[in-house]
Order: sequence, then C-alpha cells, then structure tokens
Amino acid sequence: MAALFGKEDAIFVPSGTMGNLCSLLSHCFGRSEEIILGDKSHIFCYEQGAYSQFGGIVSHLLPNQPDGSIRLDQIESARRRDRLHQPTSRLLCLENTHNLSGGRVLPLDYMRQAYEMSHKLGLQVHLDGARLMNATVALQCSPREMTQFCDSISMCFSKGLGAPAGAIVAGDKDFIDRARRMRKALGGGMRQVGILAAAAFVAMENYETKIAADHTNARRIAEAVQALRSPFVYADYPETNFVMLKLCGVPANEVLDQLNTVTPSEEEHHGRGIIVRGFSWANGTQIRLVTHCNISDEDTTWAIKKIAWVAHHLTQRKPASSKMAAV
Repeated sequence: MAALFGKEDAIFVPSGTMGNLCSLLSHCFGRSEEIILGDKSHIFCYEQGAYSQFGGIVSHLLPNQPDGSIRLDQIESARRRDRLHQPTSRLLCLENTHNLSGGRVLPLDYMRQAYEMSHKLGLQVHLDGARLMNATVALQCSPREMTQFCDSISMCFSKGLGAPAGAIVAGDKDFIDRARRMRKALGGGMRQVGILAAAAFVAMENYETKIAADHTNARRIAEAVQALRSPFVYADYPETNFVMLKLCGVPANEVLDQLNTVTPSEEEHHGRGIIVRGFSWANGTQIRLVTHCNISDEDTTWAIKKIAWVAHHLTQRKPASSKMAAV
C-alpha cells in the first residue's frame, strides 16, 4: 500500500495517534528537538503531548488559520537558528483534512509551498492525514499527488473508510525502519495484525465512490439546514464530510439532548424514532455532525427530518435572535 502514497515503505499501526507518535519519534532523534505545528492540530490538542512524554520533543505552536493552514511566513520565522541556546527545529506537522477547522481541506498549492519552504529551512514535513482520503476526493486528486509534498504520512483506516481499527504510516525506507522500532517499543507490534490489515484492504476498496457519497450527504444536510432559515441554527457549505451546525441563542447541549431524544409526538409524526448523534463544538456554540460509510442516503433523509423537527420546536419555545435571523 506504500505505493498508493508514492512512498518506499509503510507499516500498519493500531491507531492514528500511534501513527503520529511513531512518526514524530522517528523524525526527532534527540531530546529537545522541536516540531512546529498548529495550535488547533490534533497532534497537539488530542494526543496527550505524547511526543514530549516519550521523546523529549519540544513543540512550537503557531496559530491555525480558519482553513486549518499555518501561515508560511510564521513557519519561516519559527525555525530556530541559534542551535546553542535553543531547541533544534526538525519537523513541520500539517493536518489534512483539518479536524478542528471543520474538515477543511488544505489545497495542493499550499502543501507544495509549505513543503518546498520547509526543505529550504532544513525541516522535514509530517502529514497527519487521518482523513487524507476525504481531502483527495474533495480535491479530485490521487493520494500520491498530495503526499509528494510530505516526508511522512499517517492515515486512519477507521474514520470514514469504515475499518474497525488501524492506520498506516508511510515514508522512505530508513524512516520506516525507525518507525517500525518505535512501534515495537510502544506496544504496537502485533502478530495478529493480518486480520485487521485485511479489514483495512476491504475499507480501501472503491474508497473514492464511498467518500464522495459521504460528502454529498453532508452537503444535503447543510443545504437542508440553510433552507430552514432558522434563527437558531445555520450550516456553512461543507468541504468534506463534516457538517458544522452553528447555533445562536441556544447551547449545544440542549440541542444535542433533543437530537438524541425521541418524543411520542415526534414518533407519531414521523412514524418512527430518529436519533442524530453529534458533538458539542467551539465551546458549545456549534455541533459537529459527521457522515461516513455507514450512513446511507435514506439515513441522511431521516437525519434532515430530525434536525428540522428540533429547529421547529426551538422556534416555538424561544424568541428569535436578530443576529441569526440576518444570516
């Protein structure tokens, strides 16, 4: 599968978090070496700072832009030049698609510019591509067209692709030799991996068609929410499979409670119970919904009906907000 990403070699790891950790530990050989990454990156926000725990690696945080990118001039300025008194800059970490930006896609031209500049600065580039296939489908490019602009890549089989577990780490042969040793040290070397790897191969079959359907379903939900013209909930047009419901005048937990509850009147109205699972986002001002391979077109239609039902009942209970009504 390494060839799919245009890399020399690859290994299977139990999770994307382990994949990122193996990669960072394989790029940064010495303690106090530094990675440059976004302040809203998954590696920084949701992986327990494991690179520091296990590798003594220092992180240099830069602000992620709304689209998930990091400004190139800030990356250039962040690269350390005083090697006696400061950590040694070693690696730039990018994320595509970008989770905390709502599944936004980094364009190929940005990836190219970041990669070329990083190499001029003596930095390697690692791509946290947990949802890389969503990015490639959105950009209508092949995986290797994107991964040519990074030195290593981690990608999850268990996100929208639908495998039960696992991720891949890919890079050149020397890098993967180091990553394989790191995987063993972290407890990820499994004799039973063939069973999980087989499921990963199945998940990759016709991935373009499956992921394109997920993106279409996400757009259907967003367009339906926009058509409601509710004063309390709105959705921007999604780039991939994330639908971000933006709320006004009502907390996310209250809306989530209603999305997760089936009332007798609702069941009578729809002829069935409908539950929509989501996550509170942006300090309770948004709700994240994600489409994936187990959400059918019919499921999407029912989800739209549930969201419309909840929005209607919010309107009956709460006064309209002029701010959201103007959206």
